[in-house]
Amino acid sequence: MLKIRYDLMKSLIRKSLFVVFMGILIFSCSSKDESMKLGVLLDQTGALAPYAQRALNGLNLAIEEINSKGGVSGRKVNLIIEDTKAQAQPGLSAFQKLINVDKVRIVIGPISSSVAAACLPIANDTKTVLFSPGATSPTLSVAKDYFLRTRLSGQYEVQAMADLMYSKLGFKEVTILWVNNEYGSGNLTAFKDSYIKLGGTIVSEDAIEQGQTDFRVQLTKLMSIKPKAVFIIAHAIETGRIARQSKELGFKSQLLSTLSVESPQFWEAAGDAGNGIIYSIQGFDANDSTSSTSKFVEKYKTRYGESPDLFAANFYDAPFILKKAIEHQKTMEPDSIIASIMELRGFEGVVGKIEFVDTGDVIAPVFLRETFNGSFKTLK
Repeated sequence: MLKIRYDLMKSLIRKSLFVVFMGILIFSCSSKDESMKLGVLLDQTGALAPYAQRALNGLNLAIEEINSKGGVSGRKVNLIIEDTKAQAQPGLSAFQKLINVDKVRIVIGPISSSVAAACLPIANDTKTVLFSPGATSPTLSVAKDYFLRTRLSGQYEVQAMADLMYSKLGFKEVTILWVNNEYGSGNLTAFKDSYIKLGGTIVSEDAIEQGQTDFRVQLTKLMSIKPKAVFIIAHAIETGRIARQSKELGFKSQLLSTLSVESPQFWEAAGDAGNGIIYSIQGFDANDSTSSTSKFVEKYKTRYGESPDLFAANFYDAPFILKKAIEHQKTMEPDSIIASIMELRGFEGVVGKIEFVDTGDVIAPVFLRETFNGSFKTLK
């Protein structure tokens, strides 16, 4: 009887040790192979594809640097990238795939404000952090939700333009061409509010479509009005075509616009008609001698053979902000990550110091510039 009990005990001990050993082995393997999944929504096809490529360049540089230094809390970062096509429905489908199939808790992007607006309710319902370095529409500025952005809200850029037009350039009346999407309508409303409060008059406002190629109907109408200034709220290619067709028609009004004119695609579409357009942009200067900025610019130029733009810089900064927040909170829980990001003070990014307000918007300076020979000059 004793021998039977002894044999039984030995068998149980062997089985227990085997289970413990396998548990340790499985834990070790999973810990070694475990990576942090980070979703990415990028507008890789469609009207915003040129911006998306530079954004991805900046993002890849950041992830490579983070992973080379041990990752986030010791875990390598694995990007899962989905194309939004710069349209609300495909973008929403891509976002839902990242949440439901890939099981991500944090998504960087998109650039498109229309896509961001479509995804925002799902982000709130599923408590998924949607962290955009690209979307600008002022309508996205909502307190206590799961959307944040390092891209300055367009509200501040168009406020600066309204003040420049009315107070400094003396344009008391203006006409507006705006692209008929979330980006265009949000910035249109914010500009009108600011300009009218200053005492300005909106003579006309005409919608154009994303991807439109011929603007002669709208421009001919404006020529009959003879405005001194036309404010264009559109993407790079549309803005470039408007500039070119304005020159072809002999339209002499001062053109003003947004950051879209800093894109190479704007200059391809506009040619020398692109000169002399005044615009506002979130304050990033690739010629800044600040250590973090100059190192990033040098690294970007070496890898991609061109200077980075604002999208590349903002998408580069975003993963470092997330890393700081996650490591500070020691958790991937979305509410804790958002709380940590909102508490950031004086974070030194390549775009400068980064801080957030209660709407999830970033605080940043606005530069006023004028297009000149394929580049720009900053206005004093």
